[in-house]
Amino acid sequence: MNPVVPSVVALDDELRAAAGPSDLAGRLDPGLATALARAGAFAMLVPTELGGGQVPVADALRTIEWVARRSGSAGWCVMIGATTGVLSAWLPREGAEEIYGADPHVVTGGAYAPSGLAEALGGGLLRVSGRWEWGSGSQHCDWLLGGARVVDPAGEPVLDAAGLPSMRLCFAPAAQVTVIDHWDVLGMRGTGSHDLLMEAVEVPERHTVSLVTDRPWVDAPLYRFPPFGLLALGIAAVSLGVGRAALDAVAELMGSKVPMGSRRPLADRGAARGELARAEATVRAARAFLFDEVDRAWVAAEAGDPVELGTRAGLRLAATHTAEAVADACTRLHRLAGGTAVRHGHVVERCFRDAHTATQHVLVNARLYESAGTVLLGGDPGVSEL
Repeated sequence: MNPVVPSVVALDDELRAAAGPSDLAGRLDPGLATALARAGAFAMLVPTELGGGQVPVADALRTIEWVARRSGSAGWCVMIGATTGVLSAWLPREGAEEIYGADPHVVTGGAYAPSGLAEALGGGLLRVSGRWEWGSGSQHCDWLLGGARVVDPAGEPVLDAAGLPSMRLCFAPAAQVTVIDHWDVLGMRGTGSHDLLMEAVEVPERHTVSLVTDRPWVDAPLYRFPPFGLLALGIAAVSLGVGRAALDAVAELMGSKVPMGSRRPLADRGAARGELARAEATVRAARAFLFDEVDRAWVAAEAGDPVELGTRAGLRLAATHTAEAVADACTRLHRLAGGTAVRHGHVVERCFRDAHTATQHVLVNARLYESAGTVLLGGDPGVSEL
């Protein structure tokens, strides 16, 4: 498996070396972030008209997986930057050129939750205020976004064309956003997912977007692919990389580790080999399911056909299952590695924490099984984000 961005391969040693220090520092190494940006990792899903890679979804996921195999936190930051970049095709063309077209190495991130308010001032201007959690990679971003409910000067909701309260993702230069240190967590510690604060930041409407009501200005398969499915798949790709890293580490450990009270290394014990094989099968099966669903949706996107509800639900089901399956495999591997994996900083210990943290993201949490089950039974869960 080679990543679609060849220049990322040159960062193999840097990614491996930075994994532990980033975990301890609570953020991605700034030099590594710059190197990833210059390698095109964050611009994979930006249209070629803006200088981006515009790569197929499966290739982008393989790249994220490849990075996460070396460093789960780096893979997460690449996933956030790359999937935020896909918004460039939904932004008004002028705004997209101002944010993404001016610098091919620009890095964007932020938080989608509509935790802010955007007051419509008239003249194509919004005044945005709010505080958002989970601003992954915010310390190395050039622009940051926050989801906001649009209100009029009286504080009343502004309705969109469908008669529903208008929600916008609002971009602002990073210098206008305060990053609040609020990141002390179990896993994905190196992502620096701090809180973001905007206080009466004036944002032109051309720097705002809705994935629900807006339509992309680029006519290409990548931008016909379900965007919320793409976000969930990116999380699952990080999990796959983390799971593979844990499998690699335990397989290597088994050749040398002799458990207390035994004279044989773990690799000579049939039960241990069986546990490793079960974890391998779990990760491989989840990966096959994920990419099978991606291929199915990509065929529809290439043909220009609508991606049907069943296919969209399949993407979300595969992403949710993958995150959960990898966490389960990492639990098995952590137990298999014994006391060695208890020590903070060991690869298996870090993978265990990262894999379980990934499952808590709202786009791959357990409630998605309910929505997918409704679709499997012929119903419509009424979840627009599918």
